[in-house]
Amino acid sequence: MSSILKVLKNRNFLFLWVGQLISQFGDCLVSMALISLVYNKFSANTLAYAKLIFFIIIPVFLIGPIAGVCVDRCNRKKVMIACDVVRAVLVILIPFLIEINNGMMFVYICVFLIYSSTRFFLPSKLSIIPDLVSEDKLLAANSLTTTSRTIALIFSFALAGVAVQFLGWKASFFIDALTYIVSAILISRIDISEVAKEIKHDVSIARDVIKEVAHKDMISDIRQGMNYVLKDPQMRFISWIFFLLMSGVGAMSVVLIVFIQNNFGTATWHLSFLASFLAVGFMSGALLFARLGQYFPKPRAIFISFILSGLMLALLSQLINPETSILKAGFMAFLWGVVSSPIVIILYTLLHEKVPNKLRGKTFSAIEIFIHSGFLLFMFICACLANIIKPGLIIMCVGVVFVCLGSFNLCRMPIDNKKSNC
Repeated sequence: MSSILKVLKNRNFLFLWVGQLISQFGDCLVSMALISLVYNKFSANTLAYAKLIFFIIIPVFLIGPIAGVCVDRCNRKKVMIACDVVRAVLVILIPFLIEINNGMMFVYICVFLIYSSTRFFLPSKLSIIPDLVSEDKLLAANSLTTTSRTIALIFSFALAGVAVQFLGWKASFFIDALTYIVSAILISRIDISEVAKEIKHDVSIARDVIKEVAHKDMISDIRQGMNYVLKDPQMRFISWIFFLLMSGVGAMSVVLIVFIQNNFGTATWHLSFLASFLAVGFMSGALLFARLGQYFPKPRAIFISFILSGLMLALLSQLINPETSILKAGFMAFLWGVVSSPIVIILYTLLHEKVPNKLRGKTFSAIEIFIHSGFLLFMFICACLANIIKPGLIIMCVGVVFVCLGSFNLCRMPIDNKKSNC
């Protein structure tokens, strides 16, 4: 606790930390406002939500690798300020674009640009922390950032859902723009000159770097990372489990939104409430597994978690209906978060244990492209199926697949393989 208080006494880190808590609320608010916008224009339409999520995720493929290159060669403070300002302007534009043109194409373009800016912002935020605190306080700073981000996410979803429900999606976009402006102002107050020298480049040099690295080094790095993922047996196991997990999440993403909206009759309020309970459950499961995880072989724990997650999904699809109380649904969402958290924790732990430091960036980029491909593919498949199959049935089918997947792989594992990690 004393180390965290010392970190918070650092004026520069405090500005960044407070700004990001406010900005995170803005991120949740824009997500809920976009969901409410789609709900008001198309009702509970799975394909409309699938299009929205597509434009949110596609910057991961197109912008993410280039953004990482630029962040390493630019003034990170200025990049973060520029990203906040750009996002604020784009968010304000959305209500006006709807008034000018009743279609959604311009909105989708704005969404793409907003989340493209976020791809520049996130690595800048992570990279600037070592410039703000001394090395002996870096662990405390990262711990505080991670913990507070998780807690803030829980409350942000709840507050954002209520705000959108009662203020409307138009007002929510203006409030969201204000959070980005406040974040930009706080970041502008950061002075990193005492800790590190700012790296300055003119526009022509930056353009040359982007062209050279993005078209040559980036492709070769991704190819090298993909080869490592495909050729190493343990990496194939990790990647395959990641792919299955994210494919299941993609299959449920838009279907679950419509399922909740249909059963509770609100665009965002109940959705955000359940998302908060899910986040609390996920955090609780992570803390619990941190204490007990050492007693379970990692692969065995993954497949047990798949089985329990599938059972919770199947129960949730059958027990939630228009007569279900929100507290009962929240409790089920909480349990789902608890039993599913070990999958993510173990997979990232195996990655950190397995991948050499010099290959981590390349490997993580390759895996990110791989798993997001599964997410998008099954999101659109299930969004189309939802037009002929009830959302609850799709969710139950995903749950059954998870149970079968976990059970099949658990039965294939040797009984004496209790100390195996992969």
